[in-house]
Amino acid sequence: MAGLMDARLAELLEARRDALNQRFLAARHQHRQLSAADFSQVLRERVLPVAEAILRAAPERLETAFDALYDSALRLTALDLLGPGTHQPLLDRAFVELLPRAAHLLAPSPGESIPALLNALYNLTMEPDADAERWLAIMGDLAEQESNGGVYLDAGKVAAWVCGMAHYRDGALAIAARLPREHLARILGAADLDDPLATLTDPWPIRDGQPALRLVGRCGGFIGFDGPFVEPPEVACFDGQLYAFDRQGAWRLFADRFGVLLRRYGTDLPEGNPEENPGFRINRKGEVRHGEHTAAFPQLADYSSQAASEHTLVVALPHSHHLFLVALA
Repeated sequence: MAGLMDARLAELLEARRDALNQRFLAARHQHRQLSAADFSQVLRERVLPVAEAILRAAPERLETAFDALYDSALRLTALDLLGPGTHQPLLDRAFVELLPRAAHLLAPSPGESIPALLNALYNLTMEPDADAERWLAIMGDLAEQESNGGVYLDAGKVAAWVCGMAHYRDGALAIAARLPREHLARILGAADLDDPLATLTDPWPIRDGQPALRLVGRCGGFIGFDGPFVEPPEVACFDGQLYAFDRQGAWRLFADRFGVLLRRYGTDLPEGNPEENPGFRINRKGEVRHGEHTAAFPQLADYSSQAASEHTLVVALPHSHHLFLVALA
């Protein structure tokens, strides 16, 4: 069987040789550092094993799948994201640990599914606090549980949220409502949960059955140390959404149990007046109140700015480039 696979792949490569070489030359015209030797190694050690796995799963999809694999691998190699000397080893590992296991899921629509998986993993690697390695492991396990490529990609979006992409929360919750329970349990790493969907809906679960106001996160930082802010930021809430801003721009703040991150919004805040959420109150001593719960946070005393959504209070300090989050958890 291996010989038959090798023969068919060899025939495909030979038939496409001129076209593939032209695609390589076009990529090197844009990326002068692209090495023919490096890409040949990527083809041999990364692309062909995945193509063989797809050939075993769906022989009739080999040509389409090979084109998608070739184009994805060429783009990533040109950007030093794949192959010898890559600075993103997890993308390299995806060709070894994930794509072959998911071959049966990639085969029906490889032009969509292969780039979707690789782009999702790349985006996770670009968020410092996201757990891209955990996502890779989850998706490898799910590949052996699922037979539908669309369901599998949907599960990947939920897994990306759980692995730290807090800005995916709303969309991921909508997807989670239609995923199989066992997929949600695997994503959460808790097979014994009776209702994993209910577990996902609470942004700040109560710890140890005892609700209390707690510091639940921190984000931001000075631009000179890879943070977003050129000066200590301020915060505001518009339409229930949290924002941070300084003189150079504004950021959306996304936060829940799975992660806290800032996404660039633009140069200005949304139009209209910022709103206050009466659910949270903080005084100049750093004492926070939410309903019947109170807690003192001396480090938040004499804050410069504060805002709250339904579930989260965010506080800015006059001499810090970081933001501090308080929630009932």
